[in-house]
Amino acid sequence: MKTLVFASVLTGLACVGAAEAAIVHQQPASPLTAYSSKSYGVPLSQELLDGEAWSMVAFQVYSDYYYSSGDASWDSHTSLMQGSEVEIALEGAQVANLAVGTRIAGDTSFSTGSATLGAYYRWKSMSGGWSSPSYGGTFGGGTLVAGYLGLELNDGADTYYGWMRIDVTADAAQRMNIHEWAINTTPGESILVGQTVATPEPMSLAILSGGAGLMLLRRRRH
Repeated sequence: MKTLVFASVLTGLACVGAAEAAIVHQQPASPLTAYSSKSYGVPLSQELLDGEAWSMVAFQVYSDYYYSSGDASWDSHTSLMQGSEVEIALEGAQVANLAVGTRIAGDTSFSTGSATLGAYYRWKSMSGGWSSPSYGGTFGGGTLVAGYLGLELNDGADTYYGWMRIDVTADAAQRMNIHEWAINTTPGESILVGQTVATPEPMSLAILSGGAGLMLLRRRRH
């Protein structure tokens, strides 16, 4: 009887540990920053999981200044780069800024290719001078806009889900900061925004609670 109870508890703990290992959570000591000077792009790539083809998440921040005969324009743009194996969750046609606790799974709407996070545009004419800035994208704005991205990652065979906490400054000196991220490494399994540890599966909980119950029952009998 003692052996059976001990084995039941160990089995439950082992299952819980295996479930927790399914989510990889990383939070660098300093934010990873992508920024740009005018007229060229600065891609940001970061390995989320070593050795995986889909582990490279590439964002692009670029600014472009145009001037001709007194007319000028300034355009800044932050986006997920075309051709990445990672897609971003959408809300309608815009990149979604997701609330903590939002479920990211196969029924989430994702981008197909490049997607805009934040954009800035301003133009200047000889007669009117500089116009007021206009902003685009969910993370666009004259001040720092923070939030969470939903991610879908593909390695060519399986699909994985994750989230990423970022902020974007969508003004003429545009930049993007990545603060932390988490990926569920179990193919096809959902993740909640902000989730860093996997929830034990119901069977694991049942085995664990059953073993604990047997131990308690044995103590009462003695």
